[in-house]
Amino acid sequence: MTIQQQAAAELSVAPPAIPARGRGAQARKWLEIGIFVGPALVVFLTFVILPVALAAVYSLYNWNGLTPLERFIGFDNYVRALSDPLFLTAIGNNFTILIASLLVQGPLAIAIALLLNRKLRGRAFIRAAIFVPYVLAEVIAGLSWKLLLSPAAVSTRCWRRSGSVISPSRGSPIPTSPCG
Repeated sequence: MTIQQQAAAELSVAPPAIPARGRGAQARKWLEIGIFVGPALVVFLTFVILPVALAAVYSLYNWNGLTPLERFIGFDNYVRALSDPLFLTAIGNNFTILIASLLVQGPLAIAIALLLNRKLRGRAFIRAAIFVPYVLAEVIAGLSWKLLLSPAAVSTRCWRRSGSVISPSRGSPIPTSPCG
């Protein structure tokens, strides 16, 4: 062995060994992942994937939405839709709006974001003026539903009068209502 080879061998030091995880640590890691991902996955499968799959199945039947699925027609619904000039016009209009939106909104949004990233006078006010309508719409919708479904709301009293809503305390419809 030459001196150069010996020096290279001394310099090539192995990296420190990383302790191997035991089987218990690996199982605990997968359990934690399951606990965090599991509920979201169940909700996603229930409210996104299942309805899409059922819609695909229903589209293969001649079905009015109320009666049981009886008459299988295969892809006839798709053939009929794709041969309808009104449907094709609607699809064309959707693609026109999509392209226009991408060509106008994308660059405009980037330009506004770059403008608001600079130091300029009134930047906080402009940011708030752009952000508040998004938050305000959610707040108004939430308050509207809260008022609509509150026990004192006229609509709730009308539902109770019709017998649709049962009083939890008495187990019977609440007769007091401004509704006839």
